[in-house]
Amino acid sequence: SNSLPQQGNTNLNKDTEDGEVCLALERTRAPSLAELDSNSSFSSLEEEEAQADLAHQWPPAARGTRFPSANPTSTLRRMTAAFVCVFAPERRVARLVDELSCDKRSTFGSLVQDFLEKQRQEMEASKHSSAVELLQGMRRFLSQAKSLLLEAGEIEPPIETLVPENEKDLALEKALFGCVLKPLKVQLQQRLVSLHTKDGSLQKITDSLLAYQEGALERLAVRVGVLDVRGMDRAKAKLTLMQRSHSPIDKVLLLLQVCKSVYKAMGTQPDQDVGSEDFLPALSYVLVQCNIPQLLLETEYMMELLEPSWLTGEGGYYLTSVYASLCLIQNKPGATPTCSITNEAQEYLREWSRRRGQEAKTQKDNQLKQRFVRVLFQDDCRSGVRTLLWKTGENVEALSQTCAGLFGVTEPQHYCLFWRSEGEMRPLPAHIQPHQLGMHEAVSLSYLRSDHDFSKMRRLTRGGAVDLGESVCEE
Repeated sequence: SNSLPQQGNTNLNKDTEDGEVCLALERTRAPSLAELDSNSSFSSLEEEEAQADLAHQWPPAARGTRFPSANPTSTLRRMTAAFVCVFAPERRVARLVDELSCDKRSTFGSLVQDFLEKQRQEMEASKHSSAVELLQGMRRFLSQAKSLLLEAGEIEPPIETLVPENEKDLALEKALFGCVLKPLKVQLQQRLVSLHTKDGSLQKITDSLLAYQEGALERLAVRVGVLDVRGMDRAKAKLTLMQRSHSPIDKVLLLLQVCKSVYKAMGTQPDQDVGSEDFLPALSYVLVQCNIPQLLLETEYMMELLEPSWLTGEGGYYLTSVYASLCLIQNKPGATPTCSITNEAQEYLREWSRRRGQEAKTQKDNQLKQRFVRVLFQDDCRSGVRTLLWKTGENVEALSQTCAGLFGVTEPQHYCLFWRSEGEMRPLPAHIQPHQLGMHEAVSLSYLRSDHDFSKMRRLTRGGAVDLGESVCEE
């Protein structure tokens, strides 16, 4: 199973409901990982293997045969993947969302493709001043896109028919990782390395890991059992594998498996509580021996991109433990041995916890104060469709100005926004707000000349959205 063990902590559950992110390291005991399956499967890595099979074909058939023989392993894997895609609801949701994201005729597809293009341009131009700023923008978009999928009803068949109500959010979250983070994986990774190289943090952790190679047990004040050579190799393999995945969920599950092995090596029983003052040095020792500086980037990636509910319980505890361990390692090796979280790490984690909690609350509030609107533009034989986020408080005039900029209109005073009301196209009232346009269907508007002749306009379909399968130009 890929699910995390559930916490029974009442306060923790309350925090989750309120959209708050707990600061897990402030708890006095490390939670048990006894329920975590070390043989969990990871969808993002399975997709990568399937693509590798397509890229590396089976060697040519022996001379004299009529057709080349197929790689039996690859064929079986593809057949299994196809079977799972049909019968595993979560995989089917991922496939449907991926297909929809490539279709610019859909509101969701238009939104995703516009975002991907914008992100590639911004990363190419090095517009982000920090890695956190870059990842925060990604997380905001993932949350917005998920709201759109839940709101617009473009997935066919409806997601309610594919997965239970309590699994919709997680299924969409994983699907969005595939259609948003996966296409940007290589460029995003390069940009994160560049930003951390520029601020010196990557070099600092690299030097610190090397400095701790000798006498790490004493310097880190490790007082419990640690992984043996075989266990260390397995931990390093999982941390290395983690870098191949684009999914923050798959990454954190691999990280939790490493933490489970560290936890077991401490010499405790699976159901026995262990203090963080013992676990932190043991984990730091493993990270030193694995010597993977990029883990700094991976930890930040998970901390910023995971949805807040994954940052509570075991997920939050062990993820923040890894961050605290990296901070501990970056202390001067000659300093007095310590087994507790550094003041610097504690201050950063408190600020991070507060910020992510506030982001979750803001996102929840925004869902009630904004709408995604799809705007059709038509002028002579020019036409186009864009998806905009219309926030409460933004008047119709401001939205019209945004449309003028997007569609390159040089005389915006001759244009206005229309909507379909009572079966007719009417100018959008100046006082109207997003929440007044209807809550149960995607909102579509038209940005046209004020004197537009609707008798010459192609029929609008799907609740006012233009049928892009036909020309929208006047005949």
